[in-house]
Amino acid sequence: MSPKHLATLGVVLIASISGTTAVNAQTTSGETNVKVEGFFTGTYANSSLPNGITTEMLPLPFELIIEQDLIAPMIVDTFGTVDEYDGVEHSLTVRVFDDQGNVLFEASRNSTDQEPFLFRVATSQALPQGPEIAAREGFSSQIHVQDEVGIRRLDLFLGAVSEFYFWDGGPFSQQEEDAFAQPEPLFASYGGFPTFLVGDNIQPIDIYIDESTDPFFEGNPNEFPQENPDDYSAILYGYTTTISALIEDIDGDGIPDEADSCVESLTGATVIFQDWYDSEVENYVDESGCTIMDRYAACEPQEQEQTSRFSRFQPRYSGPSYCEKQVSYGLVDEGIIDYAEARMLRDALYMSYRNQAR
Repeated sequence: MSPKHLATLGVVLIASISGTTAVNAQTTSGETNVKVEGFFTGTYANSSLPNGITTEMLPLPFELIIEQDLIAPMIVDTFGTVDEYDGVEHSLTVRVFDDQGNVLFEASRNSTDQEPFLFRVATSQALPQGPEIAAREGFSSQIHVQDEVGIRRLDLFLGAVSEFYFWDGGPFSQQEEDAFAQPEPLFASYGGFPTFLVGDNIQPIDIYIDESTDPFFEGNPNEFPQENPDDYSAILYGYTTTISALIEDIDGDGIPDEADSCVESLTGATVIFQDWYDSEVENYVDESGCTIMDRYAACEPQEQEQTSRFSRFQPRYSGPSYCEKQVSYGLVDEGIIDYAEARMLRDALYMSYRNQAR
């Protein structure tokens, strides 16, 4: 890391008032807990990348998880157009992937793990980025922790980047140049505490993250840094492509558990009957969070409760139940499948019972 990075590591979204332009707050619904995806495209030097990553490998895909606990958010200071907050706790997790989706680097910092010696959250609705660059909405977080192990830091600048980004050669891609030329909103709302605008969203991003042992020998008057092979520092610049809401979703069907009528859905790719007969119809998920297979499975306990008049243990049917027969018609009526898919489901349903009986 260069001396300029070490000398001004604590700088965060501080700008002069002059030359700023007002940006109206968005009113679209937004999220405070989000997953940010995109590509890291640049760095300071090979020495400022995590082990196993080189400049020749860039660009590389990444994801950034921002989880925030809004205890009692309030603005405690304002620098020009930058608002600094208190009453907010959060954690940041960054993962860098190769082209096959394998994790090359992962690191997390949490403001609640222990008392950080620096924790700062700041936002701006119109932060100047340079004399010929339009002011941008920006989000910044710094989590610096020191304990008996050493020092761990993570500095995030999203939307509006730090001055290091430009000093080190940014923008690093055409997407970043376009983002600076035509700024997109980062926030959906700004009152109380800003919420992120979810969806396709191209924003510059700037991350510094490191881990180091106690930086000075105890009692050493020359204060030479200790050496540890596990120490690292990473400077990562790039752009985002999407910002999406973080939700509790046990079955991964895209429906939040709190609104999911089938929290643990049968989520196979296609509808399969009797655990073996593949209908080759896609196992669609409806708005309630239930799959087609969930609908068929819901018929089973209803039919199992019915018995014939000849024996309490003998089921009334040897083929599909009335409930199962009606599922495909209901799916067509709701517009989830078409008539051809309904026919494929009915054929597969009957065949699964017929072949099972042999």
